[in-house]
Amino acid sequence: MKIKIRYIPYLLVCFGIFIFPYSLRNAIIPSIAGINIFVYLGLIYGYNKGIIRLISNKFIKFLLAIFILVSISLLIYVKDNGWDYIFKFKLIFIYILPILFLNIEIPKKENLDLFIIGFYKVLKKICLLMVVFGLLDKLLGNVIQGFWASFYDSSTLKYMVNSGRLVSFYGHPLTNTYLFLTFLSWVLMLKELYNIKNKYVINILIALLGIAMTGSKSGIIIAIALLLIYHVGLKNIKYMFIVVALMVVLYTTGIFDLVFDRLMEGIAAGDISTSRNSALTRLLENGTIKFDLLKGNVIDYSYTSMIAALEYPFLRWSYTSGILFTITMYLGYFVFPIVRIISGKNMRVLICTLCLMIYVNGNNGISAYNDDLLLYSINIGLIILILKQSLKNSCKISTGGEICQN
Repeated sequence: MKIKIRYIPYLLVCFGIFIFPYSLRNAIIPSIAGINIFVYLGLIYGYNKGIIRLISNKFIKFLLAIFILVSISLLIYVKDNGWDYIFKFKLIFIYILPILFLNIEIPKKENLDLFIIGFYKVLKKICLLMVVFGLLDKLLGNVIQGFWASFYDSSTLKYMVNSGRLVSFYGHPLTNTYLFLTFLSWVLMLKELYNIKNKYVINILIALLGIAMTGSKSGIIIAIALLLIYHVGLKNIKYMFIVVALMVVLYTTGIFDLVFDRLMEGIAAGDISTSRNSALTRLLENGTIKFDLLKGNVIDYSYTSMIAALEYPFLRWSYTSGILFTITMYLGYFVFPIVRIISGKNMRVLICTLCLMIYVNGNNGISAYNDDLLLYSINIGLIILILKQSLKNSCKISTGGEICQN
C-alpha cells in the first residue's frame, strides 16, 4: 500500500516518539540514543515537501534565531562540566533543536488535523495499553514490568517495580506520568476546541488510573487540580460532579493508596519532595553545590544526595551548564510559548498548558539526555497551532469527524 506524502512526517514523528522511544534506543544503540533521528527526519521531510514550515512571524523567527545562536554558543563555551565536543554536539539535538517544534506552522488544515488526530489517537492507545498491562501485572506478580526493567538493565526501574510504581515500555514512572497527564490535557482541550464529548469520562478514568499507578505525587495533585479547576462553572457543573464521584470511587478501590502513602511519608518527614529540597539545602550549606553564571560542574551520579538536590531542571541546567544557559532555555521553552498561548485567549487551554509546564519542572526529565524535552516541545507546539487555527466548537474536520467517534 502506497503511503501518502502528507502522512510521512506524522508517521516518522510518531515512530520516533512512541514506537522507538529513548528507553528502547538506549538499550539497543546507547551511543546515539539521545538523538531522535526519526523525529528530525520527519521535520526535514515535512519542511522539504511544504507540509511543515517555520513560523511566518518575522519577530518570532528572529527570536528563534537568537535563541539557537546564543544557546549553542553557551553550550560550547561553558567548561568544567565534563562534556567533550562530541557530547555537546549530541546535546544540540537534545536541548536546543526541539525548540523548532514550538515554532513551526502546518499551513493546510487537513495536515494539521492529521497531526492532532494522530497524536491524540496514538497517545490514547498507549495510555490504555499501559493501564491494561499495569492492572494485568498486578495479577501476574509484575512479570511484564519486571521484563522491561530487566530488558533495560536498570536497577532504578527494578527498584520502582518492587516499590509498586508503574514501569512500562517507556521506562521510568515519571515518564509514564507525563504521558498520562498529556493525554488528560488533550482529552480536556479537544472537548473545548472540537466539542468532543464521546467517552469523555472513560478517557479521564484511564488517565487517572494511569497516574495513580505510577505513584507520582505531583502527577496526581496536578491531575486532580486540573480537573477541578477546568470544570468550574455552571456550564461544566455536571462534569464536576462526575469527576468528583469518579475520584471517590477510585479512592475506595485503593488505587490511590500508593500515592497517598508516599505523600504521607513526605509530610511526616517534613519534605514532600522526596528529600529533594532537604538535600539541596544541605548541599548548599556545606558548599558541595554551587551555581555560576558561565561555568559548569560535573554531576557525581554515585552521590545520591546530589542527584536528589539537582532533580529540578533549572537547578540541573544551572549546575552543569551555567545560570545564563538556564535563563536562555527557560525563555525559549516556557516564557515565550506561554505568552503566545495567553494571546490565544482561551483560559482552559492555558490551564492545561500551565499544568504540563509545572509537571515537567518538577523532575529532571527535560534536563536529562532523553526524549522528554522533545516530546514536551511537540506537545506544546501542537497546542499553539490548534489555538491559532481556532478550531473551537468545530468537529467537521477533513476526516469526516472520525475523531468524534473515538
